Amino acid sequence: MNKTITIIKFIIGWPLVLVALFFIGRFFLGSTNILALFHSTNWLLLSLGILCFVVYFLFRSLFWQKLLQEKNIHYSFKETAFVWGIAELKRYIPGNIWSLLSRTTHYASKKHAAKDILTSILSEVEFSIVSCVVLTFFTVNFLVFGFTSFPLQIIAPYLIEAGIGIIVVIFIFHSALLNRIKIPYIQHFVPLFPPQSMTRLLAVMCAAFLFFGLGTYFSIASIVYLYPPHILSLAGFFAVSYLLGYASFITPMGLGVREAVITVGLSKYMPINTAVLSAIFSRIILILSELLFLSCIALWEKSKEKTKKIEVFILKHKYAILLLIVITLYIAYFTTASFLRYNNFFTGRFDLGNMDQTVWNTMRGRFFLLTNPDGTNIVSRLSFHADYMLALLAPFYYIWQDPKMLLLIQTVVLSLGALFVYRIGKNVFKNSYISFVFALLYLINPSVNNTNLYDFHAVTLATTFLLGAWYFLQKGKLLPVVIFLFLAGTTKEELWLTIGLIGLFILFFKKRYVWGFLISAVALSIFYYLFWHAIPAARGGSHFALSYYSDFGTTQGEVIKTILLSPWKIIQTLLSNGNPRFLLQIFSPLGFLSIFSPLFLFFAGGDFAISLLSQNAQLHNIAYQYTASLTPFIFLSSMYGFIFLASKIKRITSTTLATIFLCIGILCAYLFGPLPGGIRFNHAMFTEQLPYAKDIDTFLASIPRRYSVASSNNVGSHLSHRQRIYTIPNGLDSADIIVMLTNDQYAQPSLLAQKEMVLQLQQNPQYVQLFQLQDFSVFKKKNVPMALPRPQKGIFPLFKGN
Repeated sequence: MNKTITIIKFIIGWPLVLVALFFIGRFFLGSTNILALFHSTNWLLLSLGILCFVVYFLFRSLFWQKLLQEKNIHYSFKETAFVWGIAELKRYIPGNIWSLLSRTTHYASKKHAAKDILTSILSEVEFSIVSCVVLTFFTVNFLVFGFTSFPLQIIAPYLIEAGIGIIVVIFIFHSALLNRIKIPYIQHFVPLFPPQSMTRLLAVMCAAFLFFGLGTYFSIASIVYLYPPHILSLAGFFAVSYLLGYASFITPMGLGVREAVITVGLSKYMPINTAVLSAIFSRIILILSELLFLSCIALWEKSKEKTKKIEVFILKHKYAILLLIVITLYIAYFTTASFLRYNNFFTGRFDLGNMDQTVWNTMRGRFFLLTNPDGTNIVSRLSFHADYMLALLAPFYYIWQDPKMLLLIQTVVLSLGALFVYRIGKNVFKNSYISFVFALLYLINPSVNNTNLYDFHAVTLATTFLLGAWYFLQKGKLLPVVIFLFLAGTTKEELWLTIGLIGLFILFFKKRYVWGFLISAVALSIFYYLFWHAIPAARGGSHFALSYYSDFGTTQGEVIKTILLSPWKIIQTLLSNGNPRFLLQIFSPLGFLSIFSPLFLFFAGGDFAISLLSQNAQLHNIAYQYTASLTPFIFLSSMYGFIFLASKIKRITSTTLATIFLCIGILCAYLFGPLPGGIRFNHAMFTEQLPYAKDIDTFLASIPRRYSVASSNNVGSHLSHRQRIYTIPNGLDSADIIVMLTNDQYAQPSLLAQKEMVLQLQQNPQYVQLFQLQDFSVFKKKNVPMALPRPQKGIFPLFKGN
């Protein structure tokens, strides 16, 4: 009997792995035409596709490990991944049973009951199906509008989404019902785990298939164009294609079935032959990724002693390491997106150009100066804001003298806020997973993401500085607290009020009387001096933003008096001007947890008043930088609010509760955020790139810095390394050079007016047109002795003038 078992184990062991590789080889040899596509592949997108597929296999292995643990079968992730990966490779062998037998015999040799393994495999199938159904939520519109017609298109999305919700609820909570009914042998056919375990397992499997869909998307996008805003819809569709292929018992691993489904779907947007090639190509990349995954796991499995210390370290710090990986991805994406916005003229003189010119002037010895954005004179930046952080950033321009340096700094500093959220969470929750969840919620927070993308603003850095100050305050290290608070104060003048309130907290609640008194006294004094003396003196009048609060008075004192003595007027204002929507968008990504610990919002009271009481709609819109000083305190109040809520809800564990709020955060990122796949995905820099942007930049670099330039706003940030840069319509008569890119729908006074200006300048004998390329035009005054740059091949194809 033992000899027979040994023979069976051998047959379904490595020999069948070789058989599986044989069938994979046949598939590759039959796809020689597809392999030719590698010559014209976007390797960055292909690398992302392979990475997503590898992550998919990692999540599948993790799911199998967690599923076995529910049956009290415990193995390390390394061993589980190795066994699962070897078994899954055998699914390519015709028969669709070898993968199942491989896992069953392996665990039987470890003295585990075969029925436990078989029921686990059946549960894995059920979780796979439900997970693919869940991801259908993202592709409802793709399926409905692609394969149905009116009037079904009106009601079908709601019916499908409701159906998905019902399926998920029933699947998670069905164990409670079935345990009461007591159906014989039902435990062999459906998983009867507690709802918390069902939720956790379903979340892991959903994550796996999300990465499967993304891997398929990036693989196909590497050879054909796929519209970036549809990334999540297509990822969900590719998960559905997996489900249909998975249900096929005709071919191993659904070979052919999945490709047919993908072909039908993509044929709605591309020629049928291109859709066929794309589907087969994605299969090839999936197989290559699986072989890569299996090779890495096999090497890991064979190097047990050499990697033991590393494994122990990773297991001990797994959430911190995972957070560093996510932060790296965050920096990579937002740096790329920010640079592309700049390269394709989506940034402007307002505001990147203003910031850049101030930093550049300071580096050149002209401290904190810029050309008046609303005029033509040179003024102190203090005329607008006391964001002296711009002066502190000047040394970085000795490394790289480019506006993109500011964009890079902004992304890196803002991303590091996640580390402080994690460390604060470790102190508050005493749980690494919950801390990681809040750090992840920070990185996908719509307000954080929008402030990161909208040009550069010094105040954006305050988000991280304030979180850093609070972390060190928790640790009782007041010197770092003072440093971080000082850095936050230099980002914008109203932050000194926030710092003053934190000083009072240190004084009265932390009982650090000297430190608290000094911080509050100095900060409140600086706040008073800047608002009542320094900024008005630099402007020759009151703070420019005072006009936003004209309903409350004409001076700082009148505004404050009205706010304190007219509560009904305040309530009316708070309920209007789009404030309810604004509050929904800043609090919902954290599930309104701030309600349970609202006192932390007191520190941001001044900033809330500035945003909510303003007549300027931008100040209560998450698309801009005005939430930067609110975000830290929303997170702090939410973290402490989570502790309160978890203490009141005894039937749900803290980790499960954190997972629920993570799902809420992901949903809000989808609804309100600018990330890929979201409804408001900020994609113009990827999909609307200016084909002649490099030609424009080459010409702009040839304009001597000694000349004053009047430009349209969208070109201003590319010309701000000079003492005088005017923003059209200002400076048209004063500038030596006039530069206009008439493709901006937000142009001032209007796009049509700017096009009329170009026509008028072409007919004005006082000006000479130096260059024109489609919407881009350059003029100089006739008496300005500017020599034309020497034309290069493919550069400056059209010249006009002398």
